[in-house]
Amino acid sequence: MKIRVSVNEKGHTSVKVDGTELNMLVTGFTLSQEAGEIPVLTLKVPITDGADIELPDGIVIANIEKPEE
Repeated sequence: MKIRVSVNEKGHTSVKVDGTELNMLVTGFTLSQEAGEIPVLTLKVPITDGADIELPDGIVIANIEKPEE
């Protein structure tokens, strides 16, 4: 899997996975790495009810709910 995150001349971020542009789906991302560990790219993609999702092994969907104020 090839992942490319870049910024164009207008300052807009592009996220591509295996050459497929994800900007129309991704609303945010985080790239992090712990010492001695592999980097982790987290993509924020709003999932609508009834979405048909197929993921390869090792990729998970985490539902993080915001605490009520």
